[in-house]
Order: sequence, then C-alpha cells, then structure tokens
Amino acid sequence: MHFVSLAKENQVHQILDPRLAGEAEPKDIDAIARLATRCLRSNGKKSPTMREVSMELDGLRKTERCLEMHQTPQPLMM
Repeated sequence: MHFVSLAKENQVHQILDPRLAGEAEPKDIDAIARLATRCLRSNGKKSPTMREVSMELDGLRKTERCLEMHQTPQPLMM
C-alpha cells in the first residue's frame, strides 16, 4: 500500500535506490510505477495480464532505444 500511495502522489523516487534514480529518466520511472500499480490491484480481473505487462515494458524499452539512437552522435559521411 505504501508503494501505491507514493505512486499516486508521484513520489516513487523517495523509495528508489539512488543508483537507479540517477540512471533512469523520471518519465520512465513514472511509467513503470503506473504499470506496477495496475499489477497490484486487488481485483485480479482489473490487473493487466502478463502478456500486457510484457508488451508495455517492451514498448518502453523500444522507446528508450529509439531515444538513444537519436541522441548518439552519428559519424559524418563523406
């Protein structure tokens, strides 16, 4: 319940390992916290399936890779 309470208040960073908080983007932490909160619903019928969780995490991972590709300096072509 403590996690759910912090997630609702956008305060999840208070319980994160400082190393993780320093490596992850706040928007990604928030997205994963929202997903975790949905997984913790007491009514299992309203919780996402493992397939839905996997797809959502995969989508976050692909978005991150896409951002990294655009931020990495590309070699000059001559």
